[in-house]
Amino acid sequence: MDDLHIYEEIIRLHKARRSAALATLVEGSDAPQRRVGAKMLVRDDGSTLGTLGGGPLESEVIDIAAQVIREETPRSVPFELAAPKGGPGLGRLLVFIEPATLPPHLFIIGAGGVGRAVAGGARSAGFAVTSIEPPAEAPGYEVDGNASRSLEDQPRALLEDFPVDRRGYILIACGDPQLDFPVAREALQTEACYIGLLGSKRQRMALERYLAKEGVASESFARIISPVGLEIGAETPEEIAVSIVAQLVQHRRLHAAAPAARRETQGQSPPLHG
Repeated sequence: MDDLHIYEEIIRLHKARRSAALATLVEGSDAPQRRVGAKMLVRDDGSTLGTLGGGPLESEVIDIAAQVIREETPRSVPFELAAPKGGPGLGRLLVFIEPATLPPHLFIIGAGGVGRAVAGGARSAGFAVTSIEPPAEAPGYEVDGNASRSLEDQPRALLEDFPVDRRGYILIACGDPQLDFPVAREALQTEACYIGLLGSKRQRMALERYLAKEGVASESFARIISPVGLEIGAETPEEIAVSIVAQLVQHRRLHAAAPAARRETQGQSPPLHG
């Protein structure tokens, strides 16, 4: 297969917000049906495009590729080609498996000073960033009062036109509970892996009361991080942005596979029967 088809499929997957891993045979005394430079794309559902020559090698590569996709870390994997029935070995192969994953996508609701500073820092840290400015009219919630619109009366959802999937991060930074709280309720309806709300501990308690009135289960509320950011004593918008970007990076890295899981396959040469 022409390698161009594989690269075209990577682009198609990227547009569909799907991940994959590309396995390339980079060296080794290979069997006749294998050649250095052969490529196989492993999609996030385990399906493949291209071939490394077939046989048990590809099954092993598919399994390892799933870990590479999850960990977003490339890996060089040596393989021993063993002959059937205990005969002499057929040699060694080295396969390089690299992730073709999407960057995490951060959606920032509110374009104030903190939001703008976070946008710049998050882009530098490898996040795709979309800033969304809420409408000027307040959706009718009072922090210390009893007014709260029903779900039917809420304004048009801010996030419904954006692909907030399980790789999505949401930062709510309007600085006004009348805007922040309905957006937080909407964010909980997405698959976002991270939802952060800029505000105080007092505002968090008010948010909890608001969500309870809207019928949101308490375990769902636990998904919201508020106050957002790592505790570094930040005061200025720029310092607060640093603490938030640091937390985004921390969340991204800690939710990858544990280092011990990565070490299990690194440096090992799975014996394969050719």
